[in-house]
Amino acid sequence: MTRDEFFTWCEARGLRDNTPIAAVFSVSSQTIRNWRRKGGAEELPAWVPLACDGFIALGGGDARLPVLPPVTVGWLSSWQGRHSLRTYEDTARVFSIKRQAVHNWYKRGRFPKWLALACAGHDSRTRSNESPGNQAAA
Repeated sequence: MTRDEFFTWCEARGLRDNTPIAAVFSVSSQTIRNWRRKGGAEELPAWVPLACDGFIALGGGDARLPVLPPVTVGWLSSWQGRHSLRTYEDTARVFSIKRQAVHNWYKRGRFPKWLALACAGHDSRTRSNESPGNQAAA
């Protein structure tokens, strides 16, 4: 997702200002300002489109914030198990980040605030891919 696509997506959902966008995606307003300033076709981090899908899947819309579960070691481990993500590398691949980042989350017991939203987006995509209409004919 490019920066321009992201802000078009936000605008369509009533998210026009940096502060509400930052609140939805659990990043700082400064991060949103930086994304806006650079603009254009530059790609955003890979977790952003997942978080967009999570926002929709959790009923966010018209600038309403979805209710997110607190991310803990147990919560993330359970989520990984549901998706057969057995290693840090497996989890890192979902978000297109480095294995070391996932390792650090566990080591510190602290997780990025955007993670629950991105996990919900991955859940939504997985459900869509498993729906009967998306199954290949046998």
